[in-house]
Amino acid sequence: MEQTKFVGVDCHKNTIACYVNGKFKEFKTDFKGFTKALEWAGKDCQWALEGAYSYGLTFSIFLLESGCKVYEFNALATAKARKALSICGQKNDWGDAKVISIFAAQSKLQEVSTKTIKLKQIITKRKLLVTQRTQITNNLKSSFNQSGIKAPFNNFATIKAYKWLQNNEDICIQQFGKILQTLNETIKTLDKEIENLMPEQAKKLTQITGISTLTAGTIYTEIKGKKMTKAQFANYCGVAPVDCSSGMSEKHRNNHRGNRILNSILYATAIHQIRYDEIGSAYYLKKLQEGKAKKVARKHLQRQLSNIIWKKLFSD
Repeated sequence: MEQTKFVGVDCHKNTIACYVNGKFKEFKTDFKGFTKALEWAGKDCQWALEGAYSYGLTFSIFLLESGCKVYEFNALATAKARKALSICGQKNDWGDAKVISIFAAQSKLQEVSTKTIKLKQIITKRKLLVTQRTQITNNLKSSFNQSGIKAPFNNFATIKAYKWLQNNEDICIQQFGKILQTLNETIKTLDKEIENLMPEQAKKLTQITGISTLTAGTIYTEIKGKKMTKAQFANYCGVAPVDCSSGMSEKHRNNHRGNRILNSILYATAIHQIRYDEIGSAYYLKKLQEGKAKKVARKHLQRQLSNIIWKKLFSD
């Protein structure tokens, strides 16, 4: 094999396994480990990471800030290449890193984007804050029920609710009110940041019924700037049925692969359109009239939605 300047990296929670030009070494996932990895490989190398947006996210940020070029390597491609070459027999970190290093130069890799990483980080922070807000709200409702007090507000995310909570005699409820107000203000600030960071092509997704700015941002970050055909995108979202025909019988089964976050977004959007969108509900009823079961008709709608999203992102 010809030598390559691509460093193959198999990313894990606590370690990163690196391979380049016959050298292999593991480093810890902290600042010292990242610095040692960069010194070990050299700044002239390009980096191909498996899991660049998941376990390798912090390392990707470190490399980008250090002026290195970083690319994402598909985990499925790693598995196929490892089996085809039989480099290491059973799966291990050394073999995966070596396969990534060898095939990185031969593959069309997607460069890791700083903007996409930043947008993904903000969306993740927002989800964490929303979870905390929900926990506090549920604790407040539970506390009122146990005390036999009926809260005058069903929604605690209003200015009147904040004032009422902060003027309560109970010190804990006062603090909960202050925390809720801070959380809501922070969430609104993050929403503005998400909207500002989103590219114009991603903003077009909000024209689709059931897709908000946050959902559009999530779709954009999960795609990570990859270029795909309509069929590839449907398969990536897990809405393209898998052929399992045998003999004279033609059968298809659900696609259990693909990005589960995008799959859940398409499911929620399909349910929303069935209830509130004229075109979506009309298509759903049409499939029911053709004799399709409700579950199958909804999956047909999901596939149509994936086609519409693909057109907005890649075609317009």
